[in-house]
Amino acid sequence: MKQKFHANQAVSKVIILITCFLLVMIYNRSKAGDHDPVFTKTSLKKSAVLFKQNADRKELTVLVKADIASPLQLYFFSADGTLIKQIAINKETETTLTDLQKGTYLYQCFSNDYQLQSGKLTLEYK
Repeated sequence: MKQKFHANQAVSKVIILITCFLLVMIYNRSKAGDHDPVFTKTSLKKSAVLFKQNADRKELTVLVKADIASPLQLYFFSADGTLIKQIAINKETETTLTDLQKGTYLYQCFSNDYQLQSGKLTLEYK
């Protein structure tokens, strides 16, 4: 005894839509798992970029304190938004810069495309 399954077209379209929706949800969740599991919103709050100027030597020392293991990038921009300098830095390691001129800069610090901190920095050398 074979029975044929006859479904109306509206029901089959709804089933296809639900299936497609579920596949998209599964795909998005799998992509969400690609992020660094060590990097959380809590570690964003526990990060700081510290600057120390030595006006006599015309040096700027940068220290990043963060609870993340990822590499860090620090960008310096002029007031009009032009990229002046880009450096790769390690957390908890002081980096000394000697090639930034006196003036006001905007900076951004990133870890794996996540912005840790940004702000304005004024260098006042003698």
